[in-house]
Parts: sequence; structure tokens; C-alpha cells
Amino acid sequence: MKSILFFFWMVVAVSALDAFAQDRLPGIPLNGVILAPPMLEKLKTEAIDGSPDAAIQVERHVAMIQGPSKEALKWALIAAENGSVDGEYTVGFILRYDPDADSRRRALFWLRRASTHGLQAAKNLLLEIERKKGSGSLLKK
Repeated sequence: MKSILFFFWMVVAVSALDAFAQDRLPGIPLNGVILAPPMLEKLKTEAIDGSPDAAIQVERHVAMIQGPSKEALKWALIAAENGSVDGEYTVGFILRYDPDADSRRRALFWLRRASTHGLQAAKNLLLEIERKKGSGSLLKK
């Protein structure tokens, strides 16, 4: 009975979060992003064992809950190390505004890598960074 109630409340919570997100992020459903604790733990184990897809799912869950946090960066980096192009882009995206100059340089590494792997969003972001280079660039902060 407790597991049925828990499941019910998880469905209600995800539905409420999905409705909330639709106001702020139209067109981006939370289905599959907000993970139940057992699934989250399973995916974390798979990610640590080398699954790029599991790692990026964990990163998306953490990012939805915490925003661009150290924990989200951790899972994005694991995804990138596991071969996820989305992970490479996400690491670059998160690090691009880091206060540390070395981290901002590393952001460019990851964005270039994602771009080399064909991710158009990375190519676009690199072009944007290059355009801003003269006026307070990513590297000059």
C-alpha cells in the first residue's frame, strides 16, 4: 500500500512540476527528466559504469532540480567522458561563465569537441563566443 501511495504522489509531483515548467519552458516536457529515487540510483550506477545515456539523464534530472550546479557539472562531465556529445556541450555550456579563467578555457575545449562531433548548438555557441571576443570575451574575464 505504501508503494502505491508513493507512486501516486510521485506522479502528482511530476505532473505539477511539468505544469510549472510549461509556464517557464514551453514545449519542454519533464516526462523522463524528473526521476524517481530508485531509477535515479540505477542510472547513477550505470553512468559510473560507463553509460553515456544514463549519465546525461542524471545530469538533466539534477539540472532541473538544482540548476547549473556543481552536481550537474559532475554528471555532465561523466557523460562527456563516457562519450556523450550532449555531455561535452553541457560541460562547455556550464563552464563558460565560471569565475576561474582555466575553467572558461576548458569550456572552449568541450565546446570545440562537441562541435567536432557535429553538434550544431556547439558550433553556434562557439560562433557567438568568437563574435564577442573583442568586447569582454569568454577568455578575458
